[in-house]
Amino acid sequence: MVEISRTLALLERLVAFPTVSGEGNAELIGWAAELLREAGFRLRHLPSSQPGKVGLVARAGPQAPGGVWLSAHADVVPVEGQGWTRPPFRLSREGGRVFGRGVTDMKGFLAAALAMAERAGREPLAAPLGLVISYDEEVGCRGIREMLPELAPHLQGARAVIVGEPTQMQVAIGHKGKTALRVTFRGEAGHSAEAPAIRQRDPSRGGLRGRDARASGAAGTGRARRGLWRALFHRACGADRGRAGAQHRARGGVDRDGVPPPRRNPGGGDPRPDRGGGATGGGRARRARAHRDRGDGGLSGACHAAARRRWWAGRGG
Repeated sequence: MVEISRTLALLERLVAFPTVSGEGNAELIGWAAELLREAGFRLRHLPSSQPGKVGLVARAGPQAPGGVWLSAHADVVPVEGQGWTRPPFRLSREGGRVFGRGVTDMKGFLAAALAMAERAGREPLAAPLGLVISYDEEVGCRGIREMLPELAPHLQGARAVIVGEPTQMQVAIGHKGKTALRVTFRGEAGHSAEAPAIRQRDPSRGGLRGRDARASGAAGTGRARRGLWRALFHRACGADRGRAGAQHRARGGVDRDGVPPPRRNPGGGDPRPDRGGGATGGGRARRARAHRDRGDGGLSGACHAAARRRWWAGRGG
């Protein structure tokens, strides 16, 4: 009970410092430094580039690598505009609990670390014991980043660093971290469903090149686009004669099944092979018969993927 009573007394003093993120913490650091100095710790202050903010490194025990370090931040989030029912910067005790800004995150841990430091300072230590107090953690960990260049040499060879963030008393061995990226794209917007070019583009601006560009330039019609896609599809699958037939169709000739360029069916259907319906019994059925006759088992998702890859390679993308 002596230990918890001392921890609560230190926590009451810590909560009374209104160390809101972005504001100064020098008064709290001065108070903690005096307590640690009296406990026999060696101190190093790490002033911030911003006035009124200071980091603190305290160390006890032998001058040797290794040991255990405790890490805490002294800043807290603001209280403005919040419905507090108790004074946020005064410790309140009720029903076996304590209330106040920062008692969990993370002045409670800092109070426990300071109480432990007072006890450890009276004992001979077999390994180093260190305590780091940082600032501006709640606004992007800015304080510890500023402290790291001078702090890193002290932590070399440490056996463990215990960061007292609240984890419901469960040990967490890692942190998800954060990476912020900004990506800028330049080019022509389009949908992947329209990957075969719908119009002739300037090759110097990333357009199609060579045979694919010639095939795509047949008046920009849907027939030319479908012919180009079919050429790429059969090239990816190794069907040479299908490619040649598709190129003829793109130029207004016949497709690989010997069907003339599509025309509207007076009977109301559409004889185009990728539209379905019409007097020929449907485009899907005709394609299925053609694939069955060639023995390739029908259309393949892998072939579609290979055709898309070839198309992008042809663009130089």
